[in-house]
Amino acid sequence: MRRLAILVAIMAVVSGCGKINAGASPQPPPPSSYVARTTTTTPREAGPTSTPVSEPITSDGRLLWSLEALLRTTFGNSQPSSADNTDTGPTNPSNPPAASTSGDDVNFDCAGDQCLPLATYDPYSYTFANPTDSAFHLSARNYQKWSFGNYPEPVLINGRIVACDPQERTFLIRYADASSFTLACMAPVSRG
Repeated sequence: MRRLAILVAIMAVVSGCGKINAGASPQPPPPSSYVARTTTTTPREAGPTSTPVSEPITSDGRLLWSLEALLRTTFGNSQPSSADNTDTGPTNPSNPPAASTSGDDVNFDCAGDQCLPLATYDPYSYTFANPTDSAFHLSARNYQKWSFGNYPEPVLINGRIVACDPQERTFLIRYADASSFTLACMAPVSRG
């Protein structure tokens, strides 16, 4: 019984519930606008539930938050999709390809039921419940001759590049060689 009490006390300290303070300053609370959506399922539940999380958001999380807020601003509550630009696009003339079929960008160019066939369009599932206040904006600059290097691919919304800063010095990219949707803000290596 004593071991159980010690284990509970250790877990309380590790999880932040304990009163022990070894001189470390407390972490400030996360901004109230940053609420992550977690999905949990128990055997009794019929489906996933969304739960607010009060964890501080990482710098990678802020990039994703800003992208998702810009997608929500652009497409509303419809699920956005990006075209698979690695081939010549769909063969059905009634469903034209995305703005670019060069294979070196991610273009969120449609939303909802218009994004068919799924062999061409990749639906995007939001990570955050209600992202708002994006730090990004859509740029009107012609990016098509720019190079971001070997693996970075520009992220586009309706064929427009996403600028990370108001001065439009850095732009949102994803790393094509990553196994996940890894984002970064990067200045072009060359502007062709």
